[in-house]
Amino acid sequence: MKKFLFLLVITVLSFCLTGCGNSKKQDELIEYSNNITKYNLERTEDDFNKSYKSVTGENYVDDITTYTELSEKTVILARQLSDTALELSKQITDEEIMEVHRIYINYASKQLNAITLMISAIENQDYALVSDANERLNEANNYALDYKREISKLVEKYDLELID
Repeated sequence: MKKFLFLLVITVLSFCLTGCGNSKKQDELIEYSNNITKYNLERTEDDFNKSYKSVTGENYVDDITTYTELSEKTVILARQLSDTALELSKQITDEEIMEVHRIYINYASKQLNAITLMISAIENQDYALVSDANERLNEANNYALDYKREISKLVEKYDLELID
C-alpha cells in the first residue's frame, strides 16, 4: 500500500509538471495526493507494517514480546493512521474522491480494530480472538486492495497516469 500511495503522489506530481489539463477533478486529485504526502500516510503505514511484522510470523518470539510491541507501538501507529485518514477526509470536497477515500478509512479502521483485538487476545490468552484478529487484518488488506483498484480507476478516468 505504501508503494502505491507513493506512486499516486509521483503520478500527480508528474501531471502537475507537465501542465496537462486543469479540470476541477484533476485539481481535486492533485490536492488529494498532496494531502496524502502532507499527512504522512505513507510513512505511518510503513512504520505500522514494520512494527507489526517485527513480532509476527517468522519474527514471533513470544507473547510478551508481541504484546509489548503491539500495545506500545503498533496500536499507536494504527490509531494514528485511522485518525489521520479521518482528518484527511475533512479536506476532500469531491464526492467521487471521498467515496474512494472512505475505502481507505475502512482499511485503517479495520486494521486498528484488528490490532486492538490482538492485544486483548494476548492479555486474555484467548487464541480464538487471535484468529478473529487475523481475519480482521485480512479484511483490512482487502480494503487496501479495493482502495488501490478504485483510486487507479479514478486516475485513469481523469487522464492521469500511475508511474511504476
